[in-house]
Amino acid sequence: MPVSMGNIYIKETPREHEQQNDQRRACGKKTKYLQKPNTLLSPLFFHPYTKGTQVNMDSSHHCAWRKSGFCNGIIFTNRPVLIQEKVGLKITKTDASWKGGLRLGCTIFDPSLMDPNALPKFVCPDLEKTHGFWVSALPQDCMKEGTVISFWVNSQGHFLYTVNEGREYLLMKGLLVSWPLWVIIDVYGTTQEVRLQDPPMKCVSQSKLPLQPSHPVRSSKAQTSCSDPSVSCVSPTKGRSGSCPCAPEVSSNTQPQHSKSLDEDCILCCSHQVDSVLYKCGHMCVCFGCGKKLLGQNAKCPICRQPVKEIIKTYRS
Repeated sequence: MPVSMGNIYIKETPREHEQQNDQRRACGKKTKYLQKPNTLLSPLFFHPYTKGTQVNMDSSHHCAWRKSGFCNGIIFTNRPVLIQEKVGLKITKTDASWKGGLRLGCTIFDPSLMDPNALPKFVCPDLEKTHGFWVSALPQDCMKEGTVISFWVNSQGHFLYTVNEGREYLLMKGLLVSWPLWVIIDVYGTTQEVRLQDPPMKCVSQSKLPLQPSHPVRSSKAQTSCSDPSVSCVSPTKGRSGSCPCAPEVSSNTQPQHSKSLDEDCILCCSHQVDSVLYKCGHMCVCFGCGKKLLGQNAKCPICRQPVKEIIKTYRS
């Protein structure tokens, strides 16, 4: 039976999901899907079936447009993106009669397992607080016809973007990079049509310069202009290790020091600060309330997927 994830329904039970994850992890040991960019990686295009009710696509599934109205324009990529994989999205048509514009984000859930009829009208605010989704609106002054938005997720879980290959901006942070991440796009408001750019796959190098924050959902709310000139550095780089497209490769030797600190938000509810340790793995990534829910549901650590035996609350000195 379908499993509800907020307003979205996944077409499998938790047991089936875990069984498929076990199979995918075994598959990942052979394929090394997320290890590095290679010619065996399948092309990136829009998912042909899981999409909003107002979305039409061309035969290549590289161009998507909203037929009418201003909402029901949600689309996904057909596969997860690599860490540091740069995706180019061109705004090919706008409609000034509406307000608002393009929304971007990622999800750990495979769109192929979602019920298209259960997709919400908007990603913001409908999916902003839903576990496993990270979504945010881009600044309105970036939403011009012909603009190319390039975006990627780095190894720290930051969702970054540039406008017309300019300066790098931070849109969101706190993405679970230990899981596969499908891109989610909302062709909303003034943005009426978008097209995936189709160059050879590129990976961006890690920037050593301070990032300029945009107005992310799960980080600072500071605003910046999109017009500041800069040149983004693009070069082939090694990605992260992991499994095949549908589940992360999880090591039993995952170390706790890579988890969230006490100054960051719980990765499940995103509304309370991290204040608890998951035993036995030792990761600090959730608040006490969410930790108790994990324990009561016999769930696993969101980072390393080890069983949660106990939740230990921590206190500041």
